[in-house]
Amino acid sequence: DAYNKKLLSNKNDLETVKKLINDMKEANIQPNLKTYNLLAGSYMRAGKQEGVLETLAEMKQLGITPTVSTYDTLLQSIRAVGNIPFIMDLMEKDQIPLTQNSYEYLVHSMVWNKRLEQALDILDSMKERKIRPTESTYSHIINGCIDVDETELAYKFLKDSEAKSMFVPRSAYIRTLYACARSHESNVEELWRKVTGALNLKPLEGLCMEVLNYACRAGKPDLAADVLRVLTQSKITCKEQHFAPLFEAFISNKDWKSALNIVDVMVNAKIEPEPTFMEPFKNAIEKSASDLDDAYMAIENLREDGKKVHISAFNTIVSACAHLGDVKRAFAAVTDAPKLGIQADIETYNAILDACARSHNKEIAEKVYHEIKATGLKPNADTFFRLIAVSCQQSDYEDAFGYLEETKENNIVPPASAYVLLVRKCARERDSRARIAMEEMEVFGYPVTNELKKYVETGGMAASKIFTKRPRHFAGGKADI
Repeated sequence: DAYNKKLLSNKNDLETVKKLINDMKEANIQPNLKTYNLLAGSYMRAGKQEGVLETLAEMKQLGITPTVSTYDTLLQSIRAVGNIPFIMDLMEKDQIPLTQNSYEYLVHSMVWNKRLEQALDILDSMKERKIRPTESTYSHIINGCIDVDETELAYKFLKDSEAKSMFVPRSAYIRTLYACARSHESNVEELWRKVTGALNLKPLEGLCMEVLNYACRAGKPDLAADVLRVLTQSKITCKEQHFAPLFEAFISNKDWKSALNIVDVMVNAKIEPEPTFMEPFKNAIEKSASDLDDAYMAIENLREDGKKVHISAFNTIVSACAHLGDVKRAFAAVTDAPKLGIQADIETYNAILDACARSHNKEIAEKVYHEIKATGLKPNADTFFRLIAVSCQQSDYEDAFGYLEETKENNIVPPASAYVLLVRKCARERDSRARIAMEEMEVFGYPVTNELKKYVETGGMAASKIFTKRPRHFAGGKADI
């Protein structure tokens, strides 16, 4: 008993346990059942399954009959499922019945080897024998479902555990919520309320982001708003990526005012939305004139509520007007900007010029450029590109060269796409300045392709991919030349 007490106090130190047993044997003290069970347990905790099997064999040689505890220790140590039939056979010979714990260890072994079906078979066997699964058994099953992406099944067993009034580890709720959010399951919101409400847990930022992404895809702005609340309570500094899913969730529901409220919240938090942030809004409202009407009404309502309308939101609406080819409406919106407390910037005017380029409306384009000069705004490369584009659409395109010169006078390198438009226009008009424009392209380091040269030589008759695939919108920068 003295040795067994020492073994018990050192059960987590396998080497010490083995030394104590050797000391017993040298002192001619015969190890008993408790001794071997303690040794088997030490091997199990050290992850040495073979050691547990050797201990079992030695017990049998000495005529010591293994008990349920011995076999449970052996089952608990199993990692290679191929050993299970052998162990079950030994248990049958020794007339050792499977207990609650025995089944738990078998399930754990199957789950560890990602054999969910076998684990479920074992669970069914328990039900047939009317053996109530342990709480850990259910936890293993839930984890096993998640490990093989059976998230719906994981949720089912989680709810089954609750129905049986079993204790479910908090980690199981967290893992299930994370898996369901990643798989976009419909039960995410319920799990989120459970985790943050009843369990009063504070999910980490990574889980919050997964739930935010789910809320975005599912169009659940209330859920997304609650995630942001939890992030704030956890003293996590919110960044643009935290707001984007909520913004997109409102857009998905065509709740334009709430979506634009998010922009207001961001700006108040000193988070300036990047241009890409507004893309979902633009993509949504440019699909129909009615959506555009509703979005414009939303910014008017925000203003009536005493909130500031951010310039990026306003510019997006003007850009949507351009996409729909409604240049007059785009220009009218800019005229109304002061009423909304908005001061138009160069991107606002560029959006109108984009509409002009789409509709070949040089008259309004010239008015816009005049207003740019009057307001003292500095035009950029996009401004001049759009002016050149509109000019090249006219029979009298002389202004295009004037805008090209103004571009350079403003210390702006004309974009390659502007030169391509000019060269192509001159080629079609048999204007010798096409070659001058190509020479200037090379001065600025833009390559002149053989296709473009051939286009000039044939007076615009040469067929080429670059001429058949015209861009849907006018944007300054690189062009396929």
